[in-house]
Amino acid sequence: MVATTSKTRKAKDHNFKVALAADMVRTLGIDSGDIVIPPSSFPGIDIILSPEALKKFPFGIEAKRQEALAIPTWWRQCTRNAGEANLPPLLVFRRNHEEPLALLRWEDLLALLSEVQKLHEATLDLAVACGRASSDPQRSYLAGVVTGPADLPANLPEGSDGGGP
Repeated sequence: MVATTSKTRKAKDHNFKVALAADMVRTLGIDSGDIVIPPSSFPGIDIILSPEALKKFPFGIEAKRQEALAIPTWWRQCTRNAGEANLPPLLVFRRNHEEPLALLRWEDLLALLSEVQKLHEATLDLAVACGRASSDPQRSYLAGVVTGPADLPANLPEGSDGGGP
């Protein structure tokens, strides 16, 4: 349904922001009380997160639920508002019958992936130190794929506990 009045456009926009907040609660474990969705006339970022929530989702969000894409204009608004909040900008937009898309700066994506890589390496180092993984990441990954979880007997038919008939 295309929103034809100001009231329905604002309702669609608000519902989109509510859905984004619900995704953050469900996926990242952010407490719903740490998220505020201000009225659409409110200046600044579209979803306000508490300092605790920003530890899990450190972006200034500009959310757009419109059919006509105006990405350069939206991006300028997003970077301005996020900059005022001292946060990296994240533009999230959606058209009818399409999935939401997110746009962020290349440097922010690389920084995010670098942090993921550091956490992965630290986790692997901890697993090696505990004797739960090989020091060779490829071998450790393949061992998990081939044998499954370490606490289950390997190479048994599905549903078998290894205890015999």
